[in-house]
Amino acid sequence: MIDSHPICYQAGTTFTISTDDTLRENVHFLSEEFPVSVYRQQYRFAAQDEVPFHWHSEYQLCWTVEGILDYNVNGKCFRLSGDNILLIDRHQLHSVRPAGGDAETVCINFDPAVFPRYVTYRFLVPTGENGSFSYQILPLSPSDKFALRSLRDWTDDPAQYFSLLRFLAGIFEKRFKGNISEGEPGGSEDLILIQTALNEIHRRFTSPLKLEDLTAAAHVGRNKLTQLFRQYVGMPPIHYLNDYRLNEARTLIQNTSLPISRISEEVGFNQLSNFIQSFRRKYGASPLQYRKSIK
Repeated sequence: MIDSHPICYQAGTTFTISTDDTLRENVHFLSEEFPVSVYRQQYRFAAQDEVPFHWHSEYQLCWTVEGILDYNVNGKCFRLSGDNILLIDRHQLHSVRPAGGDAETVCINFDPAVFPRYVTYRFLVPTGENGSFSYQILPLSPSDKFALRSLRDWTDDPAQYFSLLRFLAGIFEKRFKGNISEGEPGGSEDLILIQTALNEIHRRFTSPLKLEDLTAAAHVGRNKLTQLFRQYVGMPPIHYLNDYRLNEARTLIQNTSLPISRISEEVGFNQLSNFIQSFRRKYGASPLQYRKSIK
C-alpha cells in the first residue's frame, strides 16, 4: 500500500514515514555510526497529509517552521506552533496532522547513544524506564530557532554535527531544569495492548474485521479495548478502522488510476454506496470529485 504521509527531505533524499509490523517507525539515520536523523516534512492541508499512529525507539524533537500542527501523544491532544519545540520520549504512541493550513516541520530523531555513556545511563535511561514523562513542550529562544534553521537543510558540513550535538544538549538541559509543560506518562501495558490492536487493523483492514477480532488479537475485553481506543486514539475501534480504510482509499485515489469501485473493494468496503457516503463525510467530496480536485 502506498503511504500518504507528508514528504520528508533529508540530506538530498526524499522519503515517506513508514513503520514495521509493530507500528515502529523506520528511522533514516544520517549514518550507522551517528544515530540521528534530521529532516523536513511538508504537510499539504488540501491533500490532508498526516502521519498516523506510530512510535519509535528514539527520542524525537519536532519544530513547526510554518503553520500549526495537531498532535496526539498517548491520547493527549494539543497544538504546536513555532514558538515551542516538542520532545517526545521513546516508545510513545503518537500521530500528527496540520491544523487549518499547510505546514512545514523540522524533525530530529536521535538515539541516546549520541551522548556520552555516563550521561546516557545516569540520566536518560532511568527517565525512560520509570515512565516519568511521555512528552514535553519546550520554549525556544531566538538562538534556538537560528540553530534549527541552520540544521534544516543538512549538508554534512562538519560544523553541523557540533551544532546539532550542542542543540540536543541544550534541549535536555531545559528538560531537567523543570517547570515545563509535560504530558502524562502512558502505562506501558496499555500501550502494548493498543499497539497490538492498531497493528491488527493496519494488517487486516482489507478483510472483514470485527471488534471480536481485535479483542482476540489484543487478549482484552470489549469494554477495555473500547476504553483504550477512546483514551489513546480518540475514537472507538471500528470508527478508527473505517477512518484508516478511508485514508488508504484517499492514497489510492491520489496515486493510482484505479476505478473507484475497485478502490472501495481494495480497502475493505463491501458496499460502494457506503464507501462513497463515508468518503464524502470525511473529506467533503465524493471520491471522483476528490480525484479531480487534486489533478
